Amino acid sequence: MTTPRGAVPREPSKVEQAQRLTSKAFDELVAQLESGSSESLQKYLRACARFHRYSFGNMMLILAQQPDATRVAGFQTWRSLGRNVRKGEKGLVIIAPVKLRRGNEDEDEEDAKPA
Repeated sequence: MTTPRGAVPREPSKVEQAQRLTSKAFDELVAQLESGSSESLQKYLRACARFHRYSFGNMMLILAQQPDATRVAGFQTWRSLGRNVRKGEKGLVIIAPVKLRRGNEDEDEEDAKPA
């Protein structure tokens, strides 16, 4: 993909970065498993044990960015636990879950009726 002359290339969004990291980590895992390497599978299974509450994609993101991570939490969570984040530290890219509220079914039907 080329940009028009004089145009500034767009920076990839965090979601695009996360998707790229996830697919790269997944492809590497598949390639290593196909070659018969069980070390990568063991590393993945250890991560599954440590981060069992995270989705597959987020687990792959954690492994790709920080393979030796033992705990993952947000800034406020670390503060609530009495821990400090060092100045200049960079966070890991994680895909946050999107929670949608489902409204009352009766309200939705009333909104759909023409006046």
